Amino acid sequence: MLWSPAAFNWFKEESTISDLVASISNMNCNGAIRSQLGKPIPQTFDALGRRFVVFGQKMNGRFDLPKTVNSLKSFANERPVFVLLLALMATLCAIPILAFVCFVVATLGFTFMGFIFVEGTLLTVGTFLLSGVLFFVGFLALVFSAFVAVTWFVVNKAFGALSSASDRLSVRNRSKQPVANGLYHND
Repeated sequence: MLWSPAAFNWFKEESTISDLVASISNMNCNGAIRSQLGKPIPQTFDALGRRFVVFGQKMNGRFDLPKTVNSLKSFANERPVFVLLLALMATLCAIPILAFVCFVVATLGFTFMGFIFVEGTLLTVGTFLLSGVLFFVGFLALVFSAFVAVTWFVVNKAFGALSSASDRLSVRNRSKQPVANGLYHND
């Protein structure tokens, strides 16, 4: 959102709170205000704080707060019973509102905690199930790999033994063949 130069008129005499809100809404997370070209104009939080102080001084000057506070003090001195009843009524009206706000905050807190407990339970159950399946699959893979390795080793040794026995038999059979007139090589 691009701002117009009028957005910073809040510190001038004809400023309003909406001008202040408009100028703050044009700030990004770094505290920089975007210009019309989208380039940030460097602003620090100290400068923003000074603008709030200037705004407060302007509001103080417009509404003449010290004079208003003094007039309220003199009214309270002239009519103490009325001010006491007014303060009591404001306090009694604030109790249900405060109770409702506490109820809302507590409800949100308990809802959040319940959500955390439910999610934690679901995650725990899911973790146990996944761990069990992974351990079972790992165990099966280990057993299958061990079976293949043992089978290969046994077959390899058996083939070697049969091969050497076959070689010995063929050598023995060649030596037992008759050469001539029923005579053998070894005789």
